[in-house]
Parts: sequence; structure tokens; C-alpha cells
Amino acid sequence: MSRREQEWTSTPDSSLVSVDAMVEVQVAGGALWIHVVAQEEIQRLDLSWNGVDYATLDDAVVAAVNGWHVASFAILTEDIEIPSTSAVENSLHYEMDTLVRTGLTFGASVLLAP
Repeated sequence: MSRREQEWTSTPDSSLVSVDAMVEVQVAGGALWIHVVAQEEIQRLDLSWNGVDYATLDDAVVAAVNGWHVASFAILTEDIEIPSTSAVENSLHYEMDTLVRTGLTFGASVLLAP
């Protein structure tokens, strides 16, 4: 997790905002790292990349940071679509169960231009 996300998870709960899970994407070491963060222990996590099943919780680096549970995945450079002549879209989707919640989903995409 980035320093910003570590600082965010260490701040006291707000009475105005309730966050159960979040995701961070980070470039590091020639790969794209996806960090899925949840307040409760992650029981199941299925990650797809560009519409293809990519990884499960068994493939993740799992850690606890500031009392939050983190599952980190590396998307290898060769699996990232890099634009050459026209824009390309890279998409991320995950579905997760925690100790308290089931069926949490998240989807996002990034459009890269040459």
C-alpha cells in the first residue's frame, strides 16, 4: 500500500463516512499492483483483468495494515495493453466476501492513449 493509503487507514473513523473496502492501483517494479483493502478479513476474492479471470485470494500477498486487511496482486507488464496507434482500455473487476459482507464487487477501467 502507498503511504497515502496507510495514513488514510490509520485515521479515526468518521461519523459522516463509512468505508468497508477500497482499492488502490500502484505502479512498482515493472508491474501494476492492485491492493484490495477491507475492514474485515477477506474470505474470498476473485480478480479479473481485461475481462479474463486473473487471480484469486490464493494468488495474493495478504497482509494486515493498521487493522485493515490487504490483498495485493501484481499485474505483469505483458498483461497490460499499451497503446501504439489508438487508445486501449485496461479493466479491473473483483468480487469479494469478507467475514461480515458477501458479494462486494468493484469495477474500473483506464483508457490509455498513445
